[in-house]
Amino acid sequence: MILPRLLLLNFKALIEIVRLRAELESSDERFDVIVGDIADPVERGLCYQFYTKSFYELVLKPKLSHKGVFVTQAGPAGVLTHTEVFSSIYNTLRQVFKYVVPYTAHILSFANTWGCVMVLPTSLP
Repeated sequence: MILPRLLLLNFKALIEIVRLRAELESSDERFDVIVGDIADPVERGLCYQFYTKSFYELVLKPKLSHKGVFVTQAGPAGVLTHTEVFSSIYNTLRQVFKYVVPYTAHILSFANTWGCVMVLPTSLP
């Protein structure tokens, strides 16, 4: 039966996500670059907690060095799809960081424009 296997996989994924967050929170290390390439923050999704204002303020921001850069994939960013998650990720980051740059690229295999959002320590020249 497929359903119990899916539940087990989701449970294992949830354990890994909780472990990852705890590891990041407990570390004293600061980073020059942090890349967030995780699943979109969809309702009932496992990764939504990595896209919240509180996560950015309390966990991510303290882990960036003074010259640190953070970049995250931000989901579909086409004319008809940017409101799915791209806009909310960008707007949430703007509430926490001063210099936030959205950018997009057309991905042929997705048949869509995909977005990323980058946090910089200073403004672009």
